[in-house]
Amino acid sequence: MPISMPTFSEVVRQDFVEKCCQEYRMDHNGYHGFHHWKRVLNNGRLLTKKTGANLKVVELFCLLHDTQRLNEDYDLQHGHQAALYAQSIRGVLFDATDAEMDLLMEARTYHTWA
Repeated sequence: MPISMPTFSEVVRQDFVEKCCQEYRMDHNGYHGFHHWKRVLNNGRLLTKKTGANLKVVELFCLLHDTQRLNEDYDLQHGHQAALYAQSIRGVLFDATDAEMDLLMEARTYHTWA
């Protein structure tokens, strides 16, 4: 089944989305795969309009938040691992200021929901 791409932006680009998909070690048709990321991205964009949050940070969080997950059930380290992954691709797949990275790292590090 082909994956429909989200609406592109400064952050959400074909190469970025493809790299995130390649890094994901589980089935994209599972609970935490690409379709989940896309729903989170849509909701994050809506919340950004209401709250004034930094759109770049929200989009990065939405696409990266489960990329390093090891299982569908209980993986408390996937948030921290995604933070490390984000640091490794900064300047390669996306640009962000130090302040934006601080916000992203805080959000990613504390994203531990099962």
